[in-house]
Amino acid sequence: MVHILATFLARTWRANNTEVVVVSDKPEILALLSQQEPRLIAMLGVVNSKTLSALLSDEDLLRIIDGVSVRHSLLTADSVEALKERGLIVFAWTVNEPERMNELVEYGVDGIVTDNLAIMQLLGGRQLS
Repeated sequence: MVHILATFLARTWRANNTEVVVVSDKPEILALLSQQEPRLIAMLGVVNSKTLSALLSDEDLLRIIDGVSVRHSLLTADSVEALKERGLIVFAWTVNEPERMNELVEYGVDGIVTDNLAIMQLLGGRQLS
């Protein structure tokens, strides 16, 4: 499976010369893909507090990844600050309440994943069909 993904990414980069973000909860996959393509933005998917806590002290893992995609309920001002201090990009998912979105923006997250199309419409300033 990793070989298929690596082939797809290589073809995409040759055709478009763009950056690609890959999110996985498997550090070994991110390490392998990053070795094959330095333009890859490798983000660790974080689904529980144990993984988030362990990440902050795992120097080997921190060298592999460029960022994290974290379940929003795990994020606090302190955890976002700790992640940013380690130079990581921080995405929060899945955030559908505007109040929580505002809170996360104040914490300093870099990106938010939402299912709320009304919020996307407001941010984009255009009609969604």
